[in-house]
Amino acid sequence: MAAKIKAFPVKELAVQMSGADSTHFSIGDIPSMGVINNMERTFLVHIGWTFWEIPQNDEDIYSEAMYEGDFSRCNKVGTLTGYLILCRLMMKDGASPRDVCDEHSADLEYVVSALSDKGGPLNKASGSPEQNVLYIEKLTITPSYEGQGLESRIIRELPFLCRTLLHNEADILAFYPEPTGEEEHEELTEEDIKKEIALRSLAGERVIKKLFGNDKTIHEIFGYEESKADADVVSIADHYKFSEDEINKLMGRRHSGSAYPEALKDKVQFAFYHKLGFREAGDSRLLYVSEKEFYH
Repeated sequence: MAAKIKAFPVKELAVQMSGADSTHFSIGDIPSMGVINNMERTFLVHIGWTFWEIPQNDEDIYSEAMYEGDFSRCNKVGTLTGYLILCRLMMKDGASPRDVCDEHSADLEYVVSALSDKGGPLNKASGSPEQNVLYIEKLTITPSYEGQGLESRIIRELPFLCRTLLHNEADILAFYPEPTGEEEHEELTEEDIKKEIALRSLAGERVIKKLFGNDKTIHEIFGYEESKADADVVSIADHYKFSEDEINKLMGRRHSGSAYPEALKDKVQFAFYHKLGFREAGDSRLLYVSEKEFYH
């Protein structure tokens, strides 16, 4: 999609980064232990940007904002929050983007999972899992600046802001429009409840094995004897054959029923992002566009 130049009432925007990042490391540890012990902060870059209108006819205000970081006399145009997911660096270091995102939040796990599906840009067969993803969590425009085309203009600038402010590339832009209402859920049957109990038992076993190793049981770790009730739960878990999709559902990960119904789509937001070149990843409701497609 070729970029179109249009006239805007606002001539120039300043972008202010919020917060100051910090970390720590132990003198007695080998180098790199800080990265290993804090993968979320290493591979997930939080974004908090405020956009200000810079007056063109007042050199004092311009100087205060651009050179001193004082925006008190500027007009606030909007804010953006999100994350730059450094998939390329994760893959290089042998980390799993989905696992790292899952450790952080269900939202980021959903993003990487949807983009990794068959036909998706992070799928090995249809794209490359080593692409960085800029996830737009929320973009808000001040009411007095709405309707001037600034929202779309800011979105088109995002890959370049990542290079300038974060010194990293954003290969893919992604956004998840919230549903317009609540989804109705069917009541669980007795069989569903039994399966839920069994799944939770299985999920507990997975967590224990991840934390303490494959040869430990929950009873050995916490020092209590296995009761008949515990044995019954285990036997229920042994009775069922669970799919990966069912386990993902219980673990709070994205699964086949995660997407909200078509009827709850926000048609206005979908139309806005489609016009910018975004498309839906399967039926996940997650919208995305690659940087290459964005400007050509």
